[in-house]
Amino acid sequence: MNKLGVSLPWDYLSDTILRQESDVIKSNFGSCTTFLKVLKAEGITSIELRHRHKNLTCEDMHKAVTIVREFEFSLTIHGETLPETSVLNFNKLFPWHKIIDKLYENDKSNIIVTFHPLIKKKEEVQLVKLTVEILKKLLTSNNLFSCKYALENQRYRGYIDPGVTFKGIFGMISRVPKDKIGICWDMGHSYANVINYNQPLFPPEEFLKRVIHTHIHDLGPAGETHWMFKENQVPLYENVKLLQSYNYRGVYNLELSFNRFAEEPDINGLVMKTIEKLRKLII
Repeated sequence: MNKLGVSLPWDYLSDTILRQESDVIKSNFGSCTTFLKVLKAEGITSIELRHRHKNLTCEDMHKAVTIVREFEFSLTIHGETLPETSVLNFNKLFPWHKIIDKLYENDKSNIIVTFHPLIKKKEEVQLVKLTVEILKKLLTSNNLFSCKYALENQRYRGYIDPGVTFKGIFGMISRVPKDKIGICWDMGHSYANVINYNQPLFPPEEFLKRVIHTHIHDLGPAGETHWMFKENQVPLYENVKLLQSYNYRGVYNLELSFNRFAEEPDINGLVMKTIEKLRKLII
């Protein structure tokens, strides 16, 4: 059976509530233990830790990872922003790595950490070169932490960005050893780029063959990303069937920003319908 996942903020899962998004989740779905029980009953088998607040302590991070582990969810992590230097501070980039080493001692290699390419306003060739250099150093690091990495496609924001196009993402990962790196296909980002950047609706074969993780969300009424499926703009059915045709075995992960639709009536019902919609497609 394919895995169905949901992204949740670190502070929500540690019950520290440092972000507005976490407050919205708690107000609509209750405590993290209550919500995780509901997600489990809805067929969710994977949790992605996302949006780590700068004030989150090591104890808080341990709580977040522990509860995911206790509920027997598999784990993925949305990594921090890549540094603008190829000199890596491993502890800063992975402040949680000792926790993962301890709690996932025997299955760290199954954890996928997603990164965005660098998106600062520099020459595109510089961004590509630096992103590739960083990824190479991560893959050849002698640190104990072992995982798989995924490079995520980004939405167009009006400036030079090598991570916007399918070709750009594939071009970067094709320059590093492929046994521990793949692509995270963000379906909401790619569809936003269809609208705003004249990108093809579907990725090419070379891209699809390297997808090891997904971020799935719809666009809101004004084109906002990370919405639940209410407007149904993103071609979810076609995207899932396309991945299945390439024998995708990763997580179908809903990446919602709950604060973006905080004013919508019946958030609980709409989110549950979104989960049901995806679940029916991947069974």
